[in-house]
Amino acid sequence: MHDITNMENVDLRLKIERIVSAVFLVSNLVPESEAIRDKIKTLCINLVSLGVSNERSEGYFNTNIKDIEIVATELLSFLNIAFLAGFVSEMNA
Repeated sequence: MHDITNMENVDLRLKIERIVSAVFLVSNLVPESEAIRDKIKTLCINLVSLGVSNERSEGYFNTNIKDIEIVATELLSFLNIAFLAGFVSEMNA
């Protein structure tokens, strides 16, 4: 296991919060009637929860980091789909 400091956990959580805030703003460009809008917002909420959970961990990289990576990758995929569907610009995706 790799020791990480609590400060690194806090930094990760803060980065997640900034990314999620931006994605939430972008997701508002998607019509409310589109299911992908809700999916993107749900993934954002899950990502914040994982970031907070990781911050409270015992100071080790654990499976939670992998979970963060999985949810972030899924979120990127849905943002790309929103771009391809014409809901958001390439810059926002």
